Amino acid sequence: MFKAPLPLIGVLLALALVGTIWVGGSAAHFPLTTVDFDRGRQLFQQRCATCHSVDPQALGSAGPSLARIGEVAAHRAPGMPAEQFILESILQPNSFRTAGEQAVMPANISAGLDRDDVLSIVGYLMTLGGTPDHQRLLALPVDIPAHDTEDVRDLNLARVEAGRRVYLEKGQCATCHPLQELPGFDLRGPNLLTAGLHDETYLREAILDASRTHTSGYELWNVLLADGRVVNGRLVQRSEESLTLLTESSAGLKLQAIALDDVARDADDEPVVVASSTSAMPDRYQDVLSDEEIDSLVAFLKTLD
Repeated sequence: MFKAPLPLIGVLLALALVGTIWVGGSAAHFPLTTVDFDRGRQLFQQRCATCHSVDPQALGSAGPSLARIGEVAAHRAPGMPAEQFILESILQPNSFRTAGEQAVMPANISAGLDRDDVLSIVGYLMTLGGTPDHQRLLALPVDIPAHDTEDVRDLNLARVEAGRRVYLEKGQCATCHPLQELPGFDLRGPNLLTAGLHDETYLREAILDASRTHTSGYELWNVLLADGRVVNGRLVQRSEESLTLLTESSAGLKLQAIALDDVARDADDEPVVVASSTSAMPDRYQDVLSDEEIDSLVAFLKTLD
C-alpha cells in the first residue's frame, strides 16, 4: 500500500482547511462549512458602522441602532426568518422601509462583497440579540445584485465617516438638520435625508454660500413692530390677523405669534415684513472647516438619498 509522505499529508490538510485545492492547474473552491462571525464584525465596521451603531445608548447615527437586530429582525417581516430579513436588508436595503421613511441606506452597499462576505455580516448581526445557526445561514440564497459601475457610489468609508463626524461634531449640522424624523425635526432647517440626490457642486455651495442655495420656506424674515423693535426669524405661519415666527435666543427656539395690529406700516399702509437676503444658516464654514473636512462632509451628504 502506498503511503503519502507526511509533508504531503500536511499540505493536503492545510488546503482542505482553507477550502481550496489545486486541480488541473486551477483552484477549486469548496463551500464554507461555518460562517466567520469575526470577519463579519470587521466588514460591519468597514461598511456599516458609519451609519449604524451596535451600542443601544448611541445617538446621532444616520441609521437605526442595530444593538439587538438579531432579535428585532425576527419580528420585522411576518413569516420571514431573522437571517433572511437581515440578508434582504443588505442586498435590497430599501425593501423594508415603512411608509414615509426616507431611503437613506446606499443601494449599492453590497458592491464588492462576495457570498462569504455577506453571510459573515449576517452571521455577526445575528449574534446581536439573536441565536446564529451556521446551517441556517449557509442555506440562505445569496443573490448579490449587479451594480452599474457608472452608478456605484464611491464607498470611501473612511472619508464618509470623517464627514459624519464633521456633521455631528465640528460643523454642528445636526443642530438644525437632525438625521432622524423626530417631531419638529425640520423646524430650524430643511430635511437633509435626501441630500445625496444633489450633485457635489451644489452641496459644496450650500455649505459655503447658503444664501445662494437656501430652501424656500426657510428664509429669515424681519418684522418691524410699531414700537420700533425688530423681530427676526423663520416665518412659519401667516394669517389675516397675525404672523408666527420661529425665533431663537440664548434660551433656545420659540414660536412667537405677532398680531398684525402690532406691526409697523409703510407708506402704503402695508405691514413692514421683509424677507432677508441672508440665509439662517451660518456663513462661517469656510473659516471653520478645512478643505479636507468640507470634502468629507460632502462625501457623507452624498450617502443620504
